[in-house]
Amino acid sequence: GLLPKKLYWFRIGIKRNPLDTPWRRNTWSVTFGSESSGEVPGFLVATFPDAVLDPIVLAWSDKESPMAVPIGIQFNITTNLFVQELHGKALYPMIRVIMPPLFEVVVAGDSQDVQGGDCFVVLQQEGDCRLCGVPFKSNTLKCRREWNRKNVAMVTLLKEEAWLLRGLMYKMWISVYNPHIQNAYAVDPRDWVMESFLGEPVPFASAPDGYALDYKDIDGFKISDRAYLTVEEPLDRNGSVFVPPQDFTMGFPTILEVGDRIELRAPPGYETSREVLSDNIILVECVGFEYLPVQWPSDGEVEEDPTLVRPPTRPPVPPEKPPWAAGTVW
Repeated sequence: GLLPKKLYWFRIGIKRNPLDTPWRRNTWSVTFGSESSGEVPGFLVATFPDAVLDPIVLAWSDKESPMAVPIGIQFNITTNLFVQELHGKALYPMIRVIMPPLFEVVVAGDSQDVQGGDCFVVLQQEGDCRLCGVPFKSNTLKCRREWNRKNVAMVTLLKEEAWLLRGLMYKMWISVYNPHIQNAYAVDPRDWVMESFLGEPVPFASAPDGYALDYKDIDGFKISDRAYLTVEEPLDRNGSVFVPPQDFTMGFPTILEVGDRIELRAPPGYETSREVLSDNIILVECVGFEYLPVQWPSDGEVEEDPTLVRPPTRPPVPPEKPPWAAGTVW
């Protein structure tokens, strides 16, 4: 049996760690009969707390002429990421992002049909600090596509300006090609995997060349059908100039329903909202939005230029009152 005042060593099996560090009660305890150890402080789960994807485009990509789009990942870290010297060598921190199949990390060069390659990444701190929202300089980090997997990006932090600290919020953008087919409605989206390392992570992080640090499964998103958007080119194209409202045309692959939200994203630097003071509260509102009547070309204009778009053929709209109801109380 167990004797009093004796120290015992035991081991228990744990199937898996939690997704994040328990914030309500991160303590352990042992109870035996009427005796208890009390609260024993737990440990921080090595993960990326509050990691979430921020996709710009949800539509599938044209296989013949794909469009590169940025995928944003907002996160903070558990283990500080900065260079450390271990076993006589400097180990630089690295973040590896493993995307679901059919996603493809964009690399520099004339062709994407290559192994590896330099990819495109933007990393910045989020918040209200002086340099928050300002991307780290390009020479402070390096992005590489994994040699044998086009859906894996490896971002190495090279200089002190790019070190990441626990407790701060960061955002990283990686240029990718979306899959060329849309997801089935009945299938849940695949998770993204985000990992951090010291040194080299592949084929697996092993001392003294690499050490695995944080790990996180991030909820993915579904690839949908494509909508179509055209943007009017303004006459005033000078920097910081105030321009009149611009015209857009939008076409959607599915029916819009009440409660659906249309989100229009402009390139960085464009201002589409303004701050308004109301009852000592600063509100952010759109500069303006309105539906415009569509002016279809006439039959004569179409005969002269067959490329003009004609309205879709629709059945005639029924009258408000049926003809048999004339002269009745209908």
